[in-house]
Amino acid sequence: MFKDFLKRWFNLIRQFALGVYLNLRFREKLIFSYLLFGFVPLLCISIFQLSSLIRVMQRDAEASAASALRETAERLDERFALYNSVADGLVQDLRLTADLARRYDSLGEAVGLYVYLWGRVSSIKESNQLLDVTVYIQNETLVSAPPYLITVDALESLDKFDRLKTSYAAPYIGGLRLVSQRGDYWTSLALEGRPLISLNRVITRQNVLQRPAAVVSLLIHTDSLTQILNYGSEYSTPVFLADEDGVVAVSTDPALVGRRLSDLFGGETPEQPSEGRGPHGEAVYQLESSGGGGNEEHLLTRGLEYGWTLGALLDMDEVAAEVQATRYISFGIVLLGAVLSVLLFSLHSVAMERRVKRLLEKFHTDASGLPRSGEPIPGRDEIALLDQGFRKMTEDLELVMADLTKAEQEKREAQVRELQARIKPHFLYNVLSFIGWMTQSQTPGHVRSAIEALAAFYRVSLSGGRDIITLEEELKGLNAYITIQQMRGGGRVRAVETVSPLLGGLELPKLTLQPIVENAIEHGISDAHPNIAIIITSEVEGCDALIHVDDDGAGFSRESLLRVTADKGGGPFGKGYGLYNVQTRLRLCFGPEYSLALCNKPEGGARVTVRIPLAGCQ
Repeated sequence: MFKDFLKRWFNLIRQFALGVYLNLRFREKLIFSYLLFGFVPLLCISIFQLSSLIRVMQRDAEASAASALRETAERLDERFALYNSVADGLVQDLRLTADLARRYDSLGEAVGLYVYLWGRVSSIKESNQLLDVTVYIQNETLVSAPPYLITVDALESLDKFDRLKTSYAAPYIGGLRLVSQRGDYWTSLALEGRPLISLNRVITRQNVLQRPAAVVSLLIHTDSLTQILNYGSEYSTPVFLADEDGVVAVSTDPALVGRRLSDLFGGETPEQPSEGRGPHGEAVYQLESSGGGGNEEHLLTRGLEYGWTLGALLDMDEVAAEVQATRYISFGIVLLGAVLSVLLFSLHSVAMERRVKRLLEKFHTDASGLPRSGEPIPGRDEIALLDQGFRKMTEDLELVMADLTKAEQEKREAQVRELQARIKPHFLYNVLSFIGWMTQSQTPGHVRSAIEALAAFYRVSLSGGRDIITLEEELKGLNAYITIQQMRGGGRVRAVETVSPLLGGLELPKLTLQPIVENAIEHGISDAHPNIAIIITSEVEGCDALIHVDDDGAGFSRESLLRVTADKGGGPFGKGYGLYNVQTRLRLCFGPEYSLALCNKPEGGARVTVRIPLAGCQ
């Protein structure tokens, strides 16, 4: 049931979407297809790639910071190793060790020690850019000479002395402190004075390694270490140096100096890094930004050789800000590309619509009923190829239609000639029979007149082989025919011609009026109408010429009217065949609208009207 329900709804949605799509215009379909199958996938891919780019840039930032951290750690270890070698020079100075341990009865005896120690300290400070060198001793016979020699009551009373006493050859780097006139070296962090750190070594008594005689303290200014920490990271990354107690002693960011590492972790230093180990062995922790606002920071730490910790705070939001700017630029480029693409598609579709309309216009037929090929559509696209095929088809069709027209014309001409050929023998038989009768009953002059009239009629009838003659020529032949009929009828036939001379050049099939007049004579004369008068008139109606043949004879019978109007002749020489013959030839020559109109007149007699088109009239 549920499956059928889903299937039914799917079909409804598909039919609706398909119906909407099919009702769109070509331009709208093109834009819709681009947005659906081009822009939307491109936008999704761009979003995915930008999201991946954020992670890649974060990893690259961490890798760059880790690499710089490793190089900084190596330089710091080298610097502290240099200071340790300086301390070695004092620790291993046997004269100094002996002089510091002996007893002096007077201050004058100790002058040599003070002068020697001052010279050594001055030389060391000058060559190693140290702030100062101080020796702390436990010798009641000596007096303090700050800052290079300070006596203390007991070395064991100094804080951290146990840590230093057990190291001997290894140095101990003390945390941040101030220079003090009282000589309290192992004081806690102070916030005033000149900041410095110290590298400390113990001097043991000769031959008694377990008994310290003095402590050598090299005082190092933090500026010299800050220069090393400024490793030139691509990002504004605070770098710091923390002592063994986890207190930041040196940093490129003054706000971090004096803070404990536990403060960066919310009060407790984690044992394991949250982000694992970096590419160079550094620990990576993910922190909540100290500035608040939920910003993401990564803490990278690396232990130094003498127990201190080197660290860097990497602000991921700064990386994300650059990615965000890249995202906005990318989205802007994608959106601009979409707008330009839609504009381009619109211009392209307009051009295509014009070409399609030009092609569709060619399917409209002209007056001849044939498509109009027109000017060729330029280009090599599908529409141009269709136009080429259409033009070829039109040319072939024109040739076929020309052949058909020619064949149809020849067929009509053959039919006209056949119909005309049927009239000629019919008339010739009657006239020759009449002339034969005249030779027996009439004078030779009358016979000669009849023969001359017959010759005049046939000169017009033959007309040099032409099927179409002028109305003037047709009337000459008709007058010859009427002359013969008047001879035959003994004056019972009378004809009057009032055709306008302006219509003398009107063209019509030959032997058009003669069968009409012949039909009027043969069927109009009867016992009730022994004589007949025929009147031929003309008029112009629009673009047609009307030629009327009126008589005062018996008129048409109902059967004759029906037979002619129904296009049925009475046989080759039957009643009404002459009118049917004329009507058929008119339609073959000029079209179905041009034929004969037959009627009986109210006052008696009949009228036959011939409709002929005027040449050059539109």
